[in-house]
Amino acid sequence: MMFETSRRRSALLCHSWQFKLCFVWGGELVSTLTSSILQMGLIWHLALTTGSSSLLSLASLAGFLPIALFGILAGALVDRLPLKRVLIGTDLFIAAVGAALTIASLAGSLPAWLILIALFLRAVGTSFYTPASQSLTPHLAPPEHLVRLSGVTQAIQSGGYILGAALAAVIYPVAGITAMIVLDVLGALFASLAVLAAQIDAGGLDEADRSLPFSNKVRELFSEISDGYKLTRGHRGLLALLWCGFVFAFAFSPLAALFPIMTL
Repeated sequence: MMFETSRRRSALLCHSWQFKLCFVWGGELVSTLTSSILQMGLIWHLALTTGSSSLLSLASLAGFLPIALFGILAGALVDRLPLKRVLIGTDLFIAAVGAALTIASLAGSLPAWLILIALFLRAVGTSFYTPASQSLTPHLAPPEHLVRLSGVTQAIQSGGYILGAALAAVIYPVAGITAMIVLDVLGALFASLAVLAAQIDAGGLDEADRSLPFSNKVRELFSEISDGYKLTRGHRGLLALLWCGFVFAFAFSPLAALFPIMTL
């Protein structure tokens, strides 16, 4: 009797939203940490091997441009796909880019052009992973917990980036860029397994929307983007804040790209 009660409680826990979020957040923390380590590692590798400020600026552009190009469409596309597939697919895509870099680094030195392509492709995956990760919590958690959980999500992402940048400075001179790439691949695979273990069933279109012709789906996609912009424009403070963030990122990115050269 006690065993049966314990088994039922375990089954309920496995299907609770807290359990699912803990699994996904754990995988995301590891993935963000290893991704940040490699991101900083690649930048430092370019700075140390080339000493070129132009290449560092191109690396910054390669990491930022996909988010600017696909950011408008990514959120609307993610809303129309199962979140589990998006999260696992983007993680595996980023892992595949890392695996290709690993093979290239084992074969010889990493050329700068290959690093730029890898940074661009990783940013493409991130531009779809980020909105999927951000939209997961509202799908799973009750509305009264969303504000608090949003702070937890931001803390996980910020903590992973800050700690990853610090660890990159320690790992690069000790183990080299190849070890950092392998670490990133393992982190992406771990995050994919965490999403699988969470058994997420959220997002995607219903049966009626899936049966629509392709042209209607495209029309609805851009209609949703337009509605989202109109909704944002209706809140003047929010729209002004977004424009301030855009201007700051546009003005600060060229300077941030030169930090490794300045530090050296």
